[in-house]
Amino acid sequence: MNIEKIDPDAGPLGTQPQVLANQANVARTSDKQWTQLRATRDGSPIVFPWLQALVLEGFVWQVSVGSGTTPVGDGTVFAIARPMVSVGTPAGTAVMPLSVSVSALNQLIAADSDEIDIIVAVDRLSMVTGGAATEEIAFNLRTNLTTAINIIGQNSRVAVRSVYTADATPTPVLGIELAHELQRGDVQGVAATALWARATLDYNPDIKPIIVGPGSLLVYWAGTAAVTAFASAVWAELPSNVLL
Repeated sequence: MNIEKIDPDAGPLGTQPQVLANQANVARTSDKQWTQLRATRDGSPIVFPWLQALVLEGFVWQVSVGSGTTPVGDGTVFAIARPMVSVGTPAGTAVMPLSVSVSALNQLIAADSDEIDIIVAVDRLSMVTGGAATEEIAFNLRTNLTTAINIIGQNSRVAVRSVYTADATPTPVLGIELAHELQRGDVQGVAATALWARATLDYNPDIKPIIVGPGSLLVYWAGTAAVTAFASAVWAELPSNVLL
């Protein structure tokens, strides 16, 4: 920040912080070089969002399950031990869930009052990894970095898995429920001709939780009838010692 000496009578400290008015023709330099703060012409400083800066550093990852026109799900009713997506976080790592999006397939209602549940939750104590499930690849949101490697060459340390067909281990405990969407069918006639309303959940809170490992981000979709869905989760991942 440029500090310019001015008339001592102009203020209690005799100085006034100033920034460079620079709305256009912005100069850019390389890392480890000094550069000036810049502002609009009324002096309002231009501030870069911290989460976007983490993307630049390569500390934000994304996973999606289901692709094209093929949703996923195991066709069973809701079971805590069988999440549809788990982001297992080891000790020494902190995960900040940024967004979770789930879109359940619009399908026939089997009976009156059938339900679809979509849940986003946190296991505060355990890194959920075991059990029969699909190993997923976490992609770095800075696309010139190779999948799960950030700009300083560190691999993502989380274990991302989907569609458990056997109980996860350790058994998940829903310590915090972050979001919950419920749809209940109402049949006025023949069940086989009734469709679910649109069942989606978009979790994107202003205040982001932080999972300090060991712990897990868990996503479920299930119901009294079989439910399949598409899902996407985005998170920032940092060594926990930089946050504590």
